[in-house]
Amino acid sequence: DLTFACSHLHQDSSLRPVARALARFFSLSPRERDSDALSLDAIRRQLGQLGNRRVATEEAVPIYGWLLGVRSAVDLEPEELRRKAFDAVIDLLEAMSISSQLVLCVEDADTADPSTVELLRALLARPATPMLVVLSGRGQLPDLAGPSEEFKLAGLSGDEAAALVHAVAP
Repeated sequence: DLTFACSHLHQDSSLRPVARALARFFSLSPRERDSDALSLDAIRRQLGQLGNRRVATEEAVPIYGWLLGVRSAVDLEPEELRRKAFDAVIDLLEAMSISSQLVLCVEDADTADPSTVELLRALLARPATPMLVVLSGRGQLPDLAGPSEEFKLAGLSGDEAAALVHAVAP
């Protein structure tokens, strides 16, 4: 499972939920996080263990590094960097879903920054892979064209919440 945790506090931070999910996926040690070179080497090693990728490792590593804060990793024009970042993230998600079925949770999708919404649109526009994308939110969810089923869940009543708590923690 992978989670993009969106927040109204970070709506001005492009792809922040994606970067945080990548940080959890790559799980860099404190030593690796303190060094750009070690961060990139650790990303490279982890990508080497994941098959079914379209984007070449040497092209993807600097993009993931940039998303994780290694600003020296790339020297691209903003639009090219955005396109390559989308390609690399979608490639990683698809590779993960082929290796083992993937559930991508997008929490508080109604507060997602515009770049994360655009990335989700691009992901859902691709041919189907064994991936379940679940969006949750308290407000109106972004319009994401693509194959979807929508289940609207209402809140629990006080009695229902108490019964649920009692069933889980008697």
